[in-house]
Amino acid sequence: MRKSTKQERNVVVDKRPALEQLDQEGSVQLILSPFVHVFKINEMTKCLFNSLTMQKVYLTNEKYAKVLTDLSVGYLGDDVKSLIELKFIVPEGFDPEQVFDTVAKSLLKKKPFPGISYVLVTDFCNFRCGYCFIENSLEGPNISMSKDLADKVINVLINAAKEVKEYRVTFYGGEPLSNSEIVFYIIEKLEQASKSKFLFSCLTNGSLVTEDLAKKLKQHNVAVGLSLDGWANIDKNRVLVKGKETFYSALRALTLLKEAGVDLGISCTITKQNYTYAEEIVEFFHKLGVRSIGFNLLTRIKQAGEYEVPDPKQLAYHLFMAHLKAKELHMFEDRIDKRRANYFFKEIFHVYDCPAFGQQIFFSPSGTVGPCQAFYPSGKYQIPIRDNLKVQEEPLFYKWLELGTLKNKECMTCPAIGICGGACAYDVYIKTGQIGIKEKYFCTFQNEILKLLLSYNFLINSQKKPLKNKKY
Repeated sequence: MRKSTKQERNVVVDKRPALEQLDQEGSVQLILSPFVHVFKINEMTKCLFNSLTMQKVYLTNEKYAKVLTDLSVGYLGDDVKSLIELKFIVPEGFDPEQVFDTVAKSLLKKKPFPGISYVLVTDFCNFRCGYCFIENSLEGPNISMSKDLADKVINVLINAAKEVKEYRVTFYGGEPLSNSEIVFYIIEKLEQASKSKFLFSCLTNGSLVTEDLAKKLKQHNVAVGLSLDGWANIDKNRVLVKGKETFYSALRALTLLKEAGVDLGISCTITKQNYTYAEEIVEFFHKLGVRSIGFNLLTRIKQAGEYEVPDPKQLAYHLFMAHLKAKELHMFEDRIDKRRANYFFKEIFHVYDCPAFGQQIFFSPSGTVGPCQAFYPSGKYQIPIRDNLKVQEEPLFYKWLELGTLKNKECMTCPAIGICGGACAYDVYIKTGQIGIKEKYFCTFQNEILKLLLSYNFLINSQKKPLKNKKY
């Protein structure tokens, strides 16, 4: 038996040695824990994976069969004893629901604790990207944030930031640089309040970036996420209002931002048009001098048409290969590396995948606040802003604390619960009309990522290279 390297873990149910517990319980029938899932790694090897502790044990088929035989006759062989110590094997009558509730109680936050805000300084955008969940859901005239409203936002941010060491403020839209006056007004006021407390980011399509604007972003240490979905002939969804393509204007912005020394990353939305090129997209941006990329999963819109989401298993494979390419090129990659592999290899339970689940406030240009900016056009899950607003006193934000996997008993026996953190609430709402429930597409994607991680972990520990020609 070969188990994974021991790492710091954040799930502890009973600190007594497991064999000691069994001795006290007397002679009992032993079984595999309901939280242990068996995966076929190859024709000769199986992996036993504990979905709560994130520990992995790789066994040959022969050893796995012997473990099952030993369990059936009550024989405590060496492998069985090792698995008991790891709590992969438990007494019959083991109560998984009680353990699940104990883990949930220890890991779930007791109150909202925001450390990030999305500030929608405008809902106007000069692009009409076909997959955009903001612009394609708006009705009526565009709204831009006024200085009076910005002052209220600033007050709430200053108060919220008192609870944390650093506070990230991200400017969003619409196209936030179409209201750059308010962007820099908020930045300067927050810098005056606390020079080192606030970190700033801006997500932009790049069309309004000038040399002077790039220098000003650098002056205030604003990190920029530039929206770009690949090279010219696959970056077809990002178009101007009249349908004109925008790739070269984004490329120009990239050049200006890099020349100004701005901390620059790419925000790449994955669609049916580009997902099979994810690995090549990483290489493309690396050649352009970019060292950070975030892949956005396509958020479903009501009239999907050509913007239907890719097959989740194929999507998982291509994003996983892009993740490996980013590692090879020493690039930061968010979707798989930071939000999946990081937890998998460190054996730390991923409680909340989205900061909207208790860690985020969004501010709209119409004067509302809420946990998630995607709901802005509908007006759902929002309350009016107040100067003295404290999210710890607002029931709405407590409701969103319960949207991860640990409050959902349907997720209890899912193999991928430890790397999941919960599906996109807005995406689930568009499909089901509800939030906080299991949704097949996201579950399939996460479980496929888990299988790839388990296989990759086995291969790297066997000093073999991953099989880059695996196809579905």
